Amino acid sequence: MRRLQYTVFLLVMMGCNNLLDADLTTRQTFIKNFNTVFDMEAVAMDIAPDGYYLLGNMPDPVYARNTRDSVITVVLKTDLQGRLIAQRFVRGIKSNGIKVIDIAGDYQVFIAGETNPKTENNTTVISSRILRLDKNLANITATYNRNYITNIVLTYRALSVTVTTDNKLVVLGSYRNTFGLDKPYVEQLSLDLGTSASEWFQDFTLDVPDRSYRNAHAVHFRNGQVIWASAISRQQNNAEVSWLSIPFAERESSLSNSAVFGENDNLSIRPADIQPALQPQQGFGVIGTRANQNSTGANIFYLRTDIAGNIIPNTIRYYDGGALVDAGVSNLQDFGGALTATTDGGFLLAGHFVSTPTQGNGLEDIVLMKIDLAGNLLWSKTMGGTGGETVSAVRETEDQGLLIFGTNTVQGVSSAFLIKTDRNGELKN
Repeated sequence: MRRLQYTVFLLVMMGCNNLLDADLTTRQTFIKNFNTVFDMEAVAMDIAPDGYYLLGNMPDPVYARNTRDSVITVVLKTDLQGRLIAQRFVRGIKSNGIKVIDIAGDYQVFIAGETNPKTENNTTVISSRILRLDKNLANITATYNRNYITNIVLTYRALSVTVTTDNKLVVLGSYRNTFGLDKPYVEQLSLDLGTSASEWFQDFTLDVPDRSYRNAHAVHFRNGQVIWASAISRQQNNAEVSWLSIPFAERESSLSNSAVFGENDNLSIRPADIQPALQPQQGFGVIGTRANQNSTGANIFYLRTDIAGNIIPNTIRYYDGGALVDAGVSNLQDFGGALTATTDGGFLLAGHFVSTPTQGNGLEDIVLMKIDLAGNLLWSKTMGGTGGETVSAVRETEDQGLLIFGTNTVQGVSSAFLIKTDRNGELKN
């Protein structure tokens, strides 16, 4: 039996060799696909001067071929043309976020994630895990765990990482208590992830103790403060009722602000991403999905906060099928995925919509929208094949191209894709 398991795992790793890309042509735009023998789901992306780091998850065929409870983290490095030059597979961890950090001229890769679940005293428990890898993905140079606490905290999940101006790692995570509610935590770590790595830790019950906080997988540090986005959520009659919160916390302290949006709307409002505007004084952009409690009438929403995390009301916008619409107008099911600031001062929004006989090419198609800071639509593009495409991360490249990382699913089999367009969302040469 052990020999059979080893053979299956080896075949999976061998199957990943087809990730390596032999195309040597220099291109300004491209489409790349990365697949394994089993499903691969795109999670997050970061940019280094010499290429792109891509993060994904795949089922572990040895332990749970037909479930997602046992997961292998997949880390890929490509050059600036999207050609794969290194790959790493890490068993026993589900990845959620990635950050590339320059440490004294040497780039290191940090991954935020969680251990695969296990059962203890008839209860499922999970620990958070932070990995540090060298820039070539050859070695895991350090590991840090925040372990569950029996009968008190059942799970810790590290969701995202960022770096401070004084070279400290800041982790946004969530923890689940014995009441089954998820709450956010923030932790500061030294970059070496050594035995005394944790320098401070703060959990937040916040002002709604009977609800869960579903954190977007992004966290930012600015002027000694940490900012992120959460959905304050509660299941009600088999439906989700949630609103948006923008927690803003002093380092090593409690919340200094927590702006909300949609608190009294009785809808489902879920943030997917929060990213800084091009200029610090312009605050942060937020993208997500606004829908009815039963998930119908879904639209992409955008809004901007000021530098202190306060929501700017006249920037709240809704989009349907790549068009700017009024609140509640929905002809398609649209879902916000990611956003990034662009050098012209606006944002690129990325998401997907469910195809219909009159719009779209497959099950789900990508929608890209270029907006100004106020959320006014400058242009929109849709793209997709016969399967379903969703977006996990977007970035602007140094040459002002647009980089999109996501998942493509065809006949139930998933793979990751990396697309680079020009600044107008066009694929050329």
